[in-house]
Amino acid sequence: MKTLKIMTLTAMLVAFFSALMIVPCAARTANQDQFDAAATFKSKCVACHGPKAEKKFDSSLPDAELIDIVMKGKKPEKPPNMPAYGEKGVTAEQAKALVEQMKQLKSIALGQTPEKPKPDSKPVPNQTKPVPDQAIPVTDEAKPVADQTKAVTDQSKPVGEQVAASPSAEQELISLDKSWGEAGLHGDSAILERILADDFIGNGPTGVATKAQNIAEAKTNAPDITNATYVADEYTVRFLDPNTAVMTHRAVEKGLNKGKEYNDQHRSMHVWVKRDGRWQVVASQATPIPQK
Repeated sequence: MKTLKIMTLTAMLVAFFSALMIVPCAARTANQDQFDAAATFKSKCVACHGPKAEKKFDSSLPDAELIDIVMKGKKPEKPPNMPAYGEKGVTAEQAKALVEQMKQLKSIALGQTPEKPKPDSKPVPNQTKPVPDQAIPVTDEAKPVADQTKAVTDQSKPVGEQVAASPSAEQELISLDKSWGEAGLHGDSAILERILADDFIGNGPTGVATKAQNIAEAKTNAPDITNATYVADEYTVRFLDPNTAVMTHRAVEKGLNKGKEYNDQHRSMHVWVKRDGRWQVVASQATPIPQK
């Protein structure tokens, strides 16, 4: 009888402590499910980053680095400082959702289609099943004419377009280039430091400029430029290999320089190189478009 009482008491204690563990977990899960990235951005982030995340937000940084900044905070060159939201109860998953929200807002502001969230890297069903054409050998003579010509189609493209010319890689470079143009207009040295390679050489109407000279000129001119807009279009991107691409485009910059209207239109050619997983521009040529 005594043994039965002990077993009953033990079972009740186990059930009690299990309930104590389950309740906090459920509360945390509910809190994460209720997290609204859009509402959080409007209430916490708009004051510093602007309604379209157009200020003090470098969307070209890797997601992991941006999430780390949200969690741990950052001290920029000029105040205010970025607070550490991890200390305020924000989780890594919530920080990731906030970063995705800001990237979407900035993409829309730049006239780009927001990228869809990448799916989890789980095995795709049926990947291990044999492909029908591989399981049953078919002679070339038995295949329809359309199937025989598929392999020849890609050979007709220039070599540069056959290498890693995926839409996502092309859009990434276009996004970086537009960020570069906006950063140059506003003298944002942090973005310029990241996009321009250390061995960058720029050639334009005023001569040749190194990375340091380019950044210094942008910071000097920015205070004199007001009500300015920068629009880039007519992009072409050709990949010479998976880590090298040549880009051309048109750019139109309008605004006031020391109170006087200006209208700068030019065509540019850039050489982009991917180093340590990050794209940077190593060479640039700008040619003015004659005004009619």
